[in-house]
Amino acid sequence: MPKKFKMKDLLIGENTISVVVADAHNYLEETASVIKELTTKNGIPGVYVTLNKPYKTIKKKFDENGVNTKMLIFIDAISAEAGKVEKEAGCVYVQTPKSLSDMSIAIGEAVKAIPSERKFVFFDSLTTLLVYNKAHSVLRFTHFLTNKMRSWDVDGVILSLDSDINSDIFQQIVLFADNTVNLSKGGK
Repeated sequence: MPKKFKMKDLLIGENTISVVVADAHNYLEETASVIKELTTKNGIPGVYVTLNKPYKTIKKKFDENGVNTKMLIFIDAISAEAGKVEKEAGCVYVQTPKSLSDMSIAIGEAVKAIPSERKFVFFDSLTTLLVYNKAHSVLRFTHFLTNKMRSWDVDGVILSLDSDINSDIFQQIVLFADNTVNLSKGGK
């Protein structure tokens, strides 16, 4: 059973960058609970960047969990590489998770497209980004992205799996964040 998520843990509304650590076996359910809290319960729109699962899979899971997906702009960086891209309202496709420049441009455009003053960017996941890119590139991209989120005056959530918490790159990336929220079974 995943740990209970508490909205106050993210410090949303304070232009905060949070690293959320999720259990690899429950990460999609844990992610859905965070996104539901943000969009459905608190009415905050946002950008959801998926490198892990295709847009349709994420949207279906979110819909099943009562997430208001109309409050999200999805950036899907995995489907095009698999060759499964159908133009969808509310979703922008990036060719590959290796294209960090294209991803940052898409995120920036999506953030600007949200008319709300309060908004967030949810990045799923740091773990997957490391599969496609070298550690130093991921570190540089994450530093760039966290600085951009601050300049856009949005809250940011960067998802990482609990299997990464002892890695050197994870230890460096948490330095860019304001807090860490551990949702995994052994988390604090």
